[in-house]
Amino acid sequence: MKRTAIITAGLLAAGPVFSAEPLPSGDALLQKAFGFLARQTNFQVEAVQTLSVEGEGMLTRWETRYEIAVSRPDRIACLVTRGIMGGTLVSDGNTVTLYLPAMQTYSVKPAPTSLDDLAAEAGSAGPMGAAFALLEEFLSSKPYQVFSEGLESVQVAGSRKLDGTDVYEVSGVAEDLGRVTVWIEKGAEPRIRRIHYDFSDLLQNGPLPVPEARMEMSVELSGWKTGGEIDPAVFRFSPPPDARRMEEAFGEAPEEQATHPMVGKAAPEFQLSSLDGEPVKLSDYVGTNVVVLDFWATWCPPCRRGLPVVSRIALEKASSGVVFFAVNQGEDDRKVRKFMEEHRLEFAVLMDRDQEVAKEYGVQGIPQTVIIGRDGKISSVLVGYGPGSEAKLRRDIEKAAAGAAPAGPARPETAP
Repeated sequence: MKRTAIITAGLLAAGPVFSAEPLPSGDALLQKAFGFLARQTNFQVEAVQTLSVEGEGMLTRWETRYEIAVSRPDRIACLVTRGIMGGTLVSDGNTVTLYLPAMQTYSVKPAPTSLDDLAAEAGSAGPMGAAFALLEEFLSSKPYQVFSEGLESVQVAGSRKLDGTDVYEVSGVAEDLGRVTVWIEKGAEPRIRRIHYDFSDLLQNGPLPVPEARMEMSVELSGWKTGGEIDPAVFRFSPPPDARRMEEAFGEAPEEQATHPMVGKAAPEFQLSSLDGEPVKLSDYVGTNVVVLDFWATWCPPCRRGLPVVSRIALEKASSGVVFFAVNQGEDDRKVRKFMEEHRLEFAVLMDRDQEVAKEYGVQGIPQTVIIGRDGKISSVLVGYGPGSEAKLRRDIEKAAAGAAPAGPARPETAP
């Protein structure tokens, strides 16, 4: 199974209704379905990609809708029509444009001679790899090999009706993705209708286990059109007028996200209790220190990856007057203390039990890292944690420590 740059979640529909008919092998069905895809010179499809993370009674869910068109050898339009996660990728055979709605940034470069060259980049950990979960398979001339790499224990769970269509249900396990399930139409045109990834076991049994956490991703495919000509206008795309160009987007993380609404504003004052029960006021630090706040929870996988990194960078810059607080969201002291002890983490934790401070700082998804300059203004906000986050955090903290002015004016950003 290929490496995926996106960790997402999708909730399954009603349970399967299986038939007693003789079933082909799971691997044979995958070869047939992806072989059918590879033979299509032109095709169009609509996709809904759903991502969710659940833990401690809290559910975070994102949905992105796409319209996709492929015309071999060198044209693709993967257009986000709703939502801000993922990205739009368009090649007209001359240029390739990547646009990331969440960051309101884009990049343009000369198009390669074939979509296979783009497929290699789509399988990377860079921004293109995060555009759409199945982008590499759609671009590659060998989608079965891309999809099945590392996939083991493939079997047919049965057949059922999916939205009124007869489908086979095929499942397997990939070391880096967990359980993978594919629903494939029966008949001469074995179109893929749904792919679901369940990452939950990886979270519960990983290096930093998250007990009882759920993380899933699903991609629903509908409205398949194969064969026939596709209007060349489909493969023309211009980023929104307010989008900013990002350099080195292909294979590298963008320089900066779209400016968060809080950037440039005075940091709201607060007083919270530390994990040790001591009161902590922001105003005791503003004026002499750069303050880094990281809003997090123990059940949040991106938080668990990013928190040690943010705290380490802040500690490295402590001699420059940087102080760090991990602002926990709504959990009890015992759970947080146990988490800290189990993973040997040592940094100051503040308990935002009713999440009122998070609301004051415009937190709509975690992790969210806020950097406050010595002038008391918010100089940077980073939402999420992924490729390139560490480098951006380090740059932004260094700028704040050096006394650089906050970016602005602030532009609104839609967050999940």
